Amino acid sequence: MSNSRFMFSDAESAIDSASGTPRLQYITHSKYEADWCSVPHSHPFAEFICIESGEGQYRIDTNTYYVQRGALIVIPANRLHTEQSSETDPLAYYAMGVANISLHVPELSPEEDKTMRPLIFSLGAHTEQVRSLFAGVYREIKKQEAGYELMAASLLFQFIVFLLRQTPLAPCAGCEPPPRLDFAAVKEYIDEHYTDRITLAQLADVAHTSKFHLSHKFSEQMGIPPVAYLIEKRITEAKQLLVSTQMSVADIASAVGFPSACQFSQRFKRSAGCSPAEYRRCRHSAGHK
Repeated sequence: MSNSRFMFSDAESAIDSASGTPRLQYITHSKYEADWCSVPHSHPFAEFICIESGEGQYRIDTNTYYVQRGALIVIPANRLHTEQSSETDPLAYYAMGVANISLHVPELSPEEDKTMRPLIFSLGAHTEQVRSLFAGVYREIKKQEAGYELMAASLLFQFIVFLLRQTPLAPCAGCEPPPRLDFAAVKEYIDEHYTDRITLAQLADVAHTSKFHLSHKFSEQMGIPPVAYLIEKRITEAKQLLVSTQMSVADIASAVGFPSACQFSQRFKRSAGCSPAEYRRCRHSAGHK
């Protein structure tokens, strides 16, 4: 996966977060490659994604949406989401995180298709306009020329005006996002501490609930039990180390939190369909060095 990410630090920001105005958190440009591996995740702020080319699917909470060039994906704060690209027509997109903004998602009537909840928009004639706004923010943050903070803020506000005029979302500056859900906090805890020894009891403590309730709600929202998610997180990180480093399999097993190289190899083969060494050879022979 080709991914360029630029953060908009608080110290550099020309927009005072205390004023309650929308504030840019980051801007990224990503393109699908053979090593793309995305898992459901969430942010404590809104994220906007502009599909530049290609096609694929986006999962938001329990709904899956088909997307292609010209789609605008709107992800309110604390909503689980992930993407899957077509291999024949790979996705390329800009993603922009924005704090201090809340989005009103209209409720659908009972007879309407719940999977069509307005989080995915076809930009149509506005495709190039919106893509240019995202590309402009990306360019300003990347080059950091004189006044880039103000220019990036100006482009962000132009995008928010577009949302106000062209979508039913009614973005609200300075509004608080909805409360974080227990499973979202657990997921973030796993993402940050996956190298540690983590038990289901610990995760239940993080969520302030019982092990049974956590397993049920986490599986319901993520499609996978919390312990299984922990293992897949470790496997995902191990794949990156296998491709990008010369670390031994045993060292990688330890680095990502497996108690032994033997258990790591067993879990890895069950998940990836091949041993860690075979995965490394395959990726290197394909040019991912």
